[in-house]
Amino acid sequence: MKKIHLSALIFGIFTLSMQSACSNAESTTNDNHSKVENYITSSNNNCKIHNPAPNDNESVTWSGNCKDGYADGDGVTTWYVDNKVFEIDTGNNIKGKLNGFVTMEVKGDFIYKGEVVDDDFQGVGTMTWENGSSYSGNWHNGLWNGYGVLTLTDADKESIAQFKSENHGKYVDESYVIEGIFEDGYLTIECQKADCPAK
Repeated sequence: MKKIHLSALIFGIFTLSMQSACSNAESTTNDNHSKVENYITSSNNNCKIHNPAPNDNESVTWSGNCKDGYADGDGVTTWYVDNKVFEIDTGNNIKGKLNGFVTMEVKGDFIYKGEVVDDDFQGVGTMTWENGSSYSGNWHNGLWNGYGVLTLTDADKESIAQFKSENHGKYVDESYVIEGIFEDGYLTIECQKADCPAK
């Protein structure tokens, strides 16, 4: 799940950008050769860990077990760039990929607590950004999909202004809250949970 960064939270769009560059990652292809998967080997125990966005000057450690050469079971994956901790992922790995309930902390960016499937936000989870804004709800293919609540702090003034101009959301205490059904990161229906259509 590593190095997935929020690049925009404006106009209700959840946009992720993957960092790019090449490093010491191993590439493999699946049976139909349509998808390249990169793995990096942990420096402390030689377990392979899925690395969807390799970077120069990157390393990783894994605190759990290895099975057939891949990180396996519960443990902590710590990512480093230039020998500084960049990200900490805590949870279950299957063949080097995060699966199940995880906690993922990207330093200076966000903390995600929720479900993942093969390193992808999938299921129910909450992402809280460093500025205090958050999204809590359903995820599919790494994007907000289904019922969710987007809570914005005053640090997201441009996003709040956009939602207000479209008559979406309301202030609840000190935060601006948008609740409803999201599809591929976009608000499609504003509603309260009890009134939202089944999705």
